[in-house]
Amino acid sequence: MYKTIALAIALVALAASGAAAAAAEANLGIRPLQPSGVDKEGSWYVGENIKVGDYFSYDLCYARYVNCTEFNMKIWFKEHEQTRDETRWLAEVVVTDGDRIVVGEMSFDDRGLAHVGTDQELREYGEAFNLSVSFLSYLVQFSSYSGGEKGKEFTDTWRAVVGELCGLRVAPSGLEDLTVPAGTWEDAVVVSWIGCDNGKAWIVDEFPFPLKADAYRATSEGRLRNFAFVLVDYDNVQESPFAGIVSTPGTERIGCGADIKRVVPVEKATDGFKYVVHVSYGPDEAVEGCEMEWQLKFKGKEAVPELLDRMLFDILVLDDDYGGVVRSVASEHGNSFLYAPSGLYLLQFEVKEPPGIAEYTVVVYGLAPEGVLPRPGEQDVLTVQIDVRPKDGAAGGVADDPAHAEAEKSRSPRLQVLDGVQADEVACSYGRILMTSPSGTPACVFETSGDMLEQRGFVKVSGADSKESSTDDAEQRPPLQRAI
Repeated sequence: MYKTIALAIALVALAASGAAAAAAEANLGIRPLQPSGVDKEGSWYVGENIKVGDYFSYDLCYARYVNCTEFNMKIWFKEHEQTRDETRWLAEVVVTDGDRIVVGEMSFDDRGLAHVGTDQELREYGEAFNLSVSFLSYLVQFSSYSGGEKGKEFTDTWRAVVGELCGLRVAPSGLEDLTVPAGTWEDAVVVSWIGCDNGKAWIVDEFPFPLKADAYRATSEGRLRNFAFVLVDYDNVQESPFAGIVSTPGTERIGCGADIKRVVPVEKATDGFKYVVHVSYGPDEAVEGCEMEWQLKFKGKEAVPELLDRMLFDILVLDDDYGGVVRSVASEHGNSFLYAPSGLYLLQFEVKEPPGIAEYTVVVYGLAPEGVLPRPGEQDVLTVQIDVRPKDGAAGGVADDPAHAEAEKSRSPRLQVLDGVQADEVACSYGRILMTSPSGTPACVFETSGDMLEQRGFVKVSGADSKESSTDDAEQRPPLQRAI
């Protein structure tokens, strides 16, 4: 019943947000491929003319990494090393992703400058780099991939077949003067490709990587950006340009100490059997006041389900006493819903729920362009139960501690009212604030959800006390971090 109520409330919030129709997808201006390439001498391949000391800075995004959320990646190639079986490039790397900084090392294949090894914290960024900045090494038979041939002539037609079911035609298709943050190049070669993925990149003879690229995928729902990047800076320096730069401290800085990469997979159909949702979350034991990482994949209900493009959803926490929304993760991110254009979404959020079994309700609105209300009848929900442990490291949650469970029940607004407490005098614990519903029912909610609930007719009770809990007050906890 509560899931039905949550769905109704969430849909009201979405409709009330006044979301306008989605803006038209950007026209990437793909030029028709010219069968004979372009009239320009020279050839090119990924990694051409790269040298020890080369430094590159790119702003980039990739669809499978947080729905093409942009981050900056700086790479300094410090060594060309010979391993037992092959030659590789060793590089120092700094990634700036919002307010997060990750420092580490990567090794790159000598043939196509794709990353082949990396520090764990840089793994996802390395994959995004391979499938964006180094993307052309997969499409065109460059360098040693073609029997030692050094690159492809600009006058040639470049062709490649990727996968068994989808071919990609690739060719130089024009010349343009190009200006990017790193500088201006005259007569840059525009390389276009058409097939499962469509896009274009700008390359320059003797420069190791493309200067810029835009790529998209054609789906039944329209165009979706696959990747994009632009060169911000480049240089050649013999000393590390990253001296003194350190990674942003992880969960240890807030006293959590949990390995967020240890994940628990949950795959189940929604309550109405409209979708299949795969949730992987970590750490395997959530800790109150610490961060969790969720990866969600939205699939159809076919025998072999595919990822569903353009999914609108939210993650809610409900109050069993009155059936309302205590917390909305979308609201905490400043939105009426979360949007997964590729059917996959990765985010982090703080565990604000008290020790015990926390129920997170995934509300699936349906498929639609961002900002457009899905068609009626597409909505569905499912619940993910997670055991939340106390921050002090105690062995058990509420399920293991009957005394603690009884204490938690005593803080329930409903039970306080039944004990004779006036609705506007109910005390809230765990950093929650007191609000009353349109019918006058008291509710203890997180302050981050207060504005959303006020739009639904709830009223904040001024001067209400908040009981001290066994954990830090919400104001002492670190701010919610955006999805990474």
